[in-house]
Amino acid sequence: MPSYGKPVLADEGDPAENAATIMKSYLDPSYITVGGGLSTGGDVGSEDLWFEADLNNHFQVLRINSFLLTLNPRVRLRMYRDDSAPVRTPSFMPGLAAFWTISCGQGQGSSNDSFWYPYLMLSHHSNGQAGAFYAEDEIVASEDEKVRAGHVNTISGSFSTNFIRAGVGWVQDVNYIPTSMEVWTRWHPLEENRTDELDGQYEKVAIGMSFRSAPKQYGLTKTWKYKAMGGISYSWGQRGNNITDPKGANPIVTEVDTHDRVSLELTASARPPWSWTTRLGVFMRYDYGYDYYNIRFQQRLNRLQIGFAADRYWGDE
Repeated sequence: MPSYGKPVLADEGDPAENAATIMKSYLDPSYITVGGGLSTGGDVGSEDLWFEADLNNHFQVLRINSFLLTLNPRVRLRMYRDDSAPVRTPSFMPGLAAFWTISCGQGQGSSNDSFWYPYLMLSHHSNGQAGAFYAEDEIVASEDEKVRAGHVNTISGSFSTNFIRAGVGWVQDVNYIPTSMEVWTRWHPLEENRTDELDGQYEKVAIGMSFRSAPKQYGLTKTWKYKAMGGISYSWGQRGNNITDPKGANPIVTEVDTHDRVSLELTASARPPWSWTTRLGVFMRYDYGYDYYNIRFQQRLNRLQIGFAADRYWGDE
């Protein structure tokens, strides 16, 4: 039989504090991949990257009873296998998130640590560039990195948008197995603070569903801890169903099928017994859909990656 880990709760007599502690254990961890992964199709090849990193640090700004406010100065970046190994157009994604916990359980030691958590997040997404969105002339960054005239300038083009994400989730601890499920929607409402050229080809609204599990230890390798997370989403553009083809000899507009609007992510992570900290583990992740990396949003992903994840909560802190 497996044994299960969960975040160490602060106070058995304070369900709201316990819920806040468990809530923070489901926030996004930081990670770094080893290489570009194994591509099974799409436009981002396994040979393109030295690594991809997603840096998250969730600061607790405020907690009042069942209300929790966090700030995450998130940065995502890729180092390319190119001349001088450039880190090209990093994603800056700071976000402020508010969570409310409802119907808290009875604290540690109970199999009833369960609650709902509606939440609201305000976030920005940009790439720190000031160049034209479309290349007026051919841009050559290296022999392997070129942008044809008229195409999206993935080398130095400006990308910026702001969005609101709202959702509701449920954490249930059944026999000490906390699991989180949530449904959410993401909306980009501010036209004046959004790159104009994104209209009609970039996501305007998305809906999704995701899950996360708490750390678990299994009999044969009970010194290892395992976690899993994943999600699926569906997005709409602002006008029509069009997106510019990034690979054609000339910029063209193609019809986006229903399956093109679907994104899928599945991640399994583990912390080995020889980890020299309580936070560092290894992970494997599968991504399918359009690229989430700012101005490269026209590229398709269908790949498997491995790497290291720095997760604050492994159930024995």
